[in-house]
Amino acid sequence: MAASSVEEPMLKSSETVSEENSDPDTIHKELADLSRFQLNRVLNSDSRTKTICVVGDFVDKEGDAILVLEKTPLDEDTFKNLCSGHTSMKKTFVNDIYGNYQCFPEGGLNC
Repeated sequence: MAASSVEEPMLKSSETVSEENSDPDTIHKELADLSRFQLNRVLNSDSRTKTICVVGDFVDKEGDAILVLEKTPLDEDTFKNLCSGHTSMKKTFVNDIYGNYQCFPEGGLNC
């Protein structure tokens, strides 16, 4: 079976999201970082999936905001950069079979 030559876009253009563009007070028009976010409580934190879900609010905005943050998975290039002299290791424990270490990559990789 031949593959189709027409590809669907991964993201829709912002013009199709009418709700976001219709409210002049929306946070999405000016959100560049989370410095104005005030944490109220953590709803869920999962170390296995590396996600956290929190509720809080933005300064000067009405209503609650729910943030879901997820760390991106490692790819091969990132892993290769971790295996360099710019990454430091701190031993947590070692026994006769294996060891456990904390890894501290350089700033650009530690996200």
